[in-house]
Amino acid sequence: MPRRILLAACLVAALAPAAKAQTYKVDPVHSTLLYRVKHMDVSYHYGRFDDIAGTITMDADPAKTKIEFTVKVASVNTGNKARDGHLTSADFFNAAQYPRIKFVSTKVAKDGDAYDVTGNLTMHNVTKPIRFKLEATGTGKNPQNGKTIVGFESKFPVKRSEFGIGGTIPPAIIGDDVTVIVGLECGQQ
Repeated sequence: MPRRILLAACLVAALAPAAKAQTYKVDPVHSTLLYRVKHMDVSYHYGRFDDIAGTITMDADPAKTKIEFTVKVASVNTGNKARDGHLTSADFFNAAQYPRIKFVSTKVAKDGDAYDVTGNLTMHNVTKPIRFKLEATGTGKNPQNGKTIVGFESKFPVKRSEFGIGGTIPPAIIGDDVTVIVGLECGQQ
């Protein structure tokens, strides 16, 4: 009899975390936010933002899952300091006036091995709804603290004109369609 009770207690303890919401914090060292935009309608230009923060609160019920992240605009990095300065100026992102890009989910649904995410993206003081697939890329244990780590990736389009970014720069010089690629590694809190 005591063995059954012990086994039942172990089973309940093992399943309990799956039913409870768990928050994961974005690891800025192991996460990446890239973008790709056409230049002079000839080639693609790539850049990244180096300062990403956020949380993902996972729930057994995907509808209760919440995703939120922010990006520091001044952390744009194209490998060219002059271009980075131009991108953070009033000609484009205007980092002095609009220092952060923010995303907050409004709806999350399971879609096979991925998640269908809808939320609000705020950039340049303009908020627009966006929708994208968020693919789980793996789980593991952090060897330093033994806590769970999870990985996700997404790729989605954004039109710069909808956010008023580079409004005086015609699409023939800098494309209007921007592809955003996000790779997140998040640690259990």
